[in-house]
Amino acid sequence: MKKLGIVLLSAAFLLQMHTLNASADQVKQQTSPVQSVAKTNADDATNTEKAINNSKTESSTVSESVQKNDVQDSQKENTAKNNIKTDQEVNKTDTTEENTTSQKENAVESNHDAGVKNDTTPTNNSMNSKQIIANKNDEVSKTSSNINLSKAAENKATNNTVNNNSRKTLNIDKNVPFKHALLKNKVQEYKNSSLSSVVVKIGQIGDVISLQGIVVDGTRKYYLLTNNTYILVDNSVLQKLNNNYTHYYVHANYTHLIKAKKGFVLYSDANTKKGVRTVHKGEYVAVSGIYYTASGMPKLRFGDLYFTANRSFVETSKLPFKKSLLKSSQNEYQKASSNSVLRKKGKKGDVLSLKGLYLGDNNVYIKVTYNYYIVADFNNLQRLTTNYQRYYVHKNYTGKIKVKKGLILYSDLKTKHQIDVIRKGSFIKITGMQYTSTGIPKLMMGNYYLTASRAYVETSTSSKIFLNIKTICQNPEFPTGCEAIATTMMLQGAGVNISKQQVVNEMPRTNTHDGNLGFIGNPRSQTGWWIYPPAMLKVVKNHLSSGANLTNCSFNDIKKKINIGHTVVVWISGYGGPMTKINHAITITGYDNSRAYFNDPWTGKQLSMTIKQLHNYRKADAYRALGY
Repeated sequence: MKKLGIVLLSAAFLLQMHTLNASADQVKQQTSPVQSVAKTNADDATNTEKAINNSKTESSTVSESVQKNDVQDSQKENTAKNNIKTDQEVNKTDTTEENTTSQKENAVESNHDAGVKNDTTPTNNSMNSKQIIANKNDEVSKTSSNINLSKAAENKATNNTVNNNSRKTLNIDKNVPFKHALLKNKVQEYKNSSLSSVVVKIGQIGDVISLQGIVVDGTRKYYLLTNNTYILVDNSVLQKLNNNYTHYYVHANYTHLIKAKKGFVLYSDANTKKGVRTVHKGEYVAVSGIYYTASGMPKLRFGDLYFTANRSFVETSKLPFKKSLLKSSQNEYQKASSNSVLRKKGKKGDVLSLKGLYLGDNNVYIKVTYNYYIVADFNNLQRLTTNYQRYYVHKNYTGKIKVKKGLILYSDLKTKHQIDVIRKGSFIKITGMQYTSTGIPKLMMGNYYLTASRAYVETSTSSKIFLNIKTICQNPEFPTGCEAIATTMMLQGAGVNISKQQVVNEMPRTNTHDGNLGFIGNPRSQTGWWIYPPAMLKVVKNHLSSGANLTNCSFNDIKKKINIGHTVVVWISGYGGPMTKINHAITITGYDNSRAYFNDPWTGKQLSMTIKQLHNYRKADAYRALGY
């Protein structure tokens, strides 16, 4: 029976060892994250297994090896504890978890030490088999405890990382140098205040960011943005912006061209103290860059000039027109740079085709005809309508034109207020040219406007300036009413729809011998006398508010009136036959270098006399004259 018991005990022992080996293999596979601990315990199990087959001395060796490994593990744990204690910002949750884990670790260590003592306690002759099995179970339990301890430490470290990130968002220094900034360079925006965290996005040049505060992570500082991302504190890549920056165009949202919504001033200095010129509503100004004041206020820049970026005054624009005329000479370069080859000197009046805007050497250039480049000075460019060939423009009109078709004279550039009518055959002097907002040219006669269409006008080299107004004869109805008929021709020439009968009816009368008060006698009779400018002016003012008594005016004054399309009535004496010798009135319609042209009411014809003759006839009648 004793032998049978020993056999059964040996069989049970072998079965137990087989189970322990299988468990050790399974533990080894499950403990890859803590390979050093698993390897140590596997070695311990192997040493323990050898102790069963060997002597008491070998069991003692296994005990020493286990103790040595335990000391190493204990040192690692103590180091981890010390590292945790050095972090002064650990929250209560971290502290509680840390203390709980330490207590468990101490308990495991105490049990482990107790197991080692039992494992090294000898019997009188040899190790008891049941005690060996118990010790082996204790070794497996220790291995499992170490694995669980390692997993707990790993989880604790992960929790500490998460809690550290959460902690950083809670400890924010809100004393930022400015609230809003613009990125000068690309920057990485992180999910957390760590260079190893996820990069949420790449901030682009020109992006506007808003700062919540500053977070410190060791030696590094981060800005916390309002979108809850982080960037490294580096003010060299940030441009401070004024708090109301949304009222202005900043780097990200301006183009190379703006249009004035309101008038503003161009300055030669960034402090906007030295004004150069005023930009009026509707004008265009190129933008070559942007400048920021110390307070973060943006200023747009064109070359060396500065101006407002306020959205109330300016708005971004694309190239507004395709055809343009040079107001003054300007250099044309081979490339978008004033340092490139100078191709030609553009002349005043040159028509250019505009092809696009280009930025070069701190300025903006326009690509023009023949792929040359000019500085984008829109103050020197006059917009032209795309069908500008139908009109006379600055380069190809002369100072005088001949009217091919009747046209209207206007007081405004928009041609809404009619002033006068210029009949076909007139030769008029052009004093200037202006352009509508769409680039349609208008010829000017003084302060008045008329079409520049080639269908209505043509250039002339004649020295003659002549207003071809309709002739009216006073006979037979009004044999002594020359003043009324001459005034009728002047009014009709100004565009007034009126007849000679109406003018005679409106003409004041007087029973005295003073023509300044009205007409003396009856204009329908051959015994009628005359009327002078002061009385006749009342009729003119009924139809033209600008009517004026021009008595004592010189012939140069009359020429000025002709130049703006106004005819003039003058009183003369000594001219013609018996009915005109004493007193007569004619309508001056033009002049050239030596002669004056007029409409004669007596004959109903267009006639002329020398300027000297006219002077003598006018002198004989006291230089009386009437105009508007």
